[in-house]
Amino acid sequence: MHRTLLSASALLLALALSGCGGDEVVVRNVSQQSTGEQLLSLQQALDKGIITQEQFNEQKAVILKNSK
Repeated sequence: MHRTLLSASALLLALALSGCGGDEVVVRNVSQQSTGEQLLSLQQALDKGIITQEQFNEQKAVILKNSK
């Protein structure tokens, strides 16, 4: 269940990032991304204003919890 939620969150994040600016976004399944890559993508979304600090903190906690 958590993996499905995380995969869905990552897909939504990637879709949101792809609609902003002209930056190239490569969408990969979360299970193929390292924890560091997931955190970097999350930070980029925060920096671009796509997500709030609260959303960032929540997703960061999920990523770190699932990395153990």
